[in-house]
Amino acid sequence: MRTRRVGRTDLCISAVGLGTCQLRLLPEARALATLRRGIELGVDWIHTSPDYEGAEELVARAVRESERVVHVASDGSGQMPHFEHLYEQALRRHGRGGRLALWGISCIDDQEFVGHDVWGPRGMVAFLRREKAAGRLEAAFCTTHAPPEYVENLITSGCFDAIMLAWNPLGFHVLSSFAAAEGKRYEDLAATGARLFELARRHEVSLLVMKSLGGGLLGASRAFPPHALLAAERAHIRAEDVLRHILAQPGVTAVVPGAGSPDEAEEDARAGHAPEGIDPARERLLLERVASLRGVLCSRCGECETTCSQGLPISWLFRDAYVWMNPSDTFDAVDRLHYFRLHPETELACATCRERTCECPAGLDIPRELGRVHDAMIELRAAGRLPLAPDARAPGAPASGADAGEPCARVIYAQVPRALGGPSSEPCKLWIENAGRRAWSERARSPDHAWLSVRRAHDEVQRIELRCGVEPGARAHLVFDLAHVPRRRETLRFELQRADGASLELARASVEPLESPSWWQRWLGGAPEVRA
Repeated sequence: MRTRRVGRTDLCISAVGLGTCQLRLLPEARALATLRRGIELGVDWIHTSPDYEGAEELVARAVRESERVVHVASDGSGQMPHFEHLYEQALRRHGRGGRLALWGISCIDDQEFVGHDVWGPRGMVAFLRREKAAGRLEAAFCTTHAPPEYVENLITSGCFDAIMLAWNPLGFHVLSSFAAAEGKRYEDLAATGARLFELARRHEVSLLVMKSLGGGLLGASRAFPPHALLAAERAHIRAEDVLRHILAQPGVTAVVPGAGSPDEAEEDARAGHAPEGIDPARERLLLERVASLRGVLCSRCGECETTCSQGLPISWLFRDAYVWMNPSDTFDAVDRLHYFRLHPETELACATCRERTCECPAGLDIPRELGRVHDAMIELRAAGRLPLAPDARAPGAPASGADAGEPCARVIYAQVPRALGGPSSEPCKLWIENAGRRAWSERARSPDHAWLSVRRAHDEVQRIELRCGVEPGARAHLVFDLAHVPRRRETLRFELQRADGASLELARASVEPLESPSWWQRWLGGAPEVRA
């Protein structure tokens, strides 16, 4: 694979990297297979973060097993003692010869927004400079979702060898949002290319491009199949073409798309093996297809919301809908912006609106497209593919045990395939929140060790370990393939268990073998029988 230099350093990295935020949504074996395939095809740098629910350890394991030189780009956040702790942890886990290739500040604009010490004499930037001067860090970077004028200052500051930011030819991604109500401005992808690419090239600051596939909007993912409503317009968009188009932009050193399967890792890697640039005819066709997507997708700029006679939070409705219709970024769904919390009525307000005043500066037909999205969300809710509304998530806790009331958990969603045993069986997915006072540890020898037990009657048929510790108030995904294939229809219980013997039932589900003669009739009849 082609390699490119990072800033003015001696470090060179592959044109295509690998993002890992999605690994928490994959069974562990598939996550490792995805990492291995990317490495086999020449990907020599991987971005991960302590916030990615155990992805750092999976990456370290895949790199060790590969016996290749793979640069792990991790980052830190928070108060300085925590930030420095994360650096030392990354050095132990990913360093070579007492040195890290790439490390930096996670979401630097957010760190500054919440008041963490970014620019002070003992702050984050000064810390990175000291580590570089000491020879323990080769290249310093930061990630950001800030507006272009903020990123301009990052580029010209001379503090960073690379900056990771979002850009793609669509001009937005699944998680794009209008945050003016929070007193904050976010990225403007359309302006990013015009204002930042050439500036970065002149200052020799590498741009590492995330959200290069729009969080899945550009191309139809096989690992996270989109709702049919979003699939039609993008069926002919090839990830390789999108990535090659981005790599051809000035200032762009590398792209870092996420991948949810070995096939997707392979498709992404092809962009780094192809010749520089992209055939003009293919690029023209790509941009035409991307333009057609803009005609049916909301960019979430927020400009329309002041014009809506019903006072709907239009951009936020579209955002939450896109997250669940395109389920590769569901971990970034926000409770207070849950679709049916914002719009609890089954009938869309647009359907009865007598005074349609909403206007989209991009020309989107808001009532029509919001109507299509609303119908899709009703469908997903009926099929059990959406999380419970926040006010419906009563915390559960055992009544007795070594520490009564612990473990305590809220189930955000529990998805269990009804039929098991086929090659296309979906994994089980539980997303839970620690609603208690004690942490859950992934370490077997810890007194707070917790795990998921899959049980049939009184027998444990499978045990799933947490991939990371879960502090009170934090959340964790438990995603796994069921090893137990029933011979007939039966009920499975999913229990959170703790080292002291306390346990809590999170969900139960009725499952049956794939070849059951009545499976198709029941599948056509509605959602899996899961009780959380």
